[in-house]
Amino acid sequence: MAKYLAYQIILHKLMYNNIIARFPKYKEDIDKVLDDMGWMIDTEGNCVDKKEG
Repeated sequence: MAKYLAYQIILHKLMYNNIIARFPKYKEDIDKVLDDMGWMIDTEGNCVDKKEG
């Protein structure tokens, strides 16, 4: 489930802040998937490439 949510966040179909508020138990796993794939969440809650961030 966390991997699916992370992919949707990367595709900008879901917003990170909304998902974490709704599913706090997946936060750690979502953060790990995003980090492992080279993505991060900026100060506004948007998913951005680590190189651009």
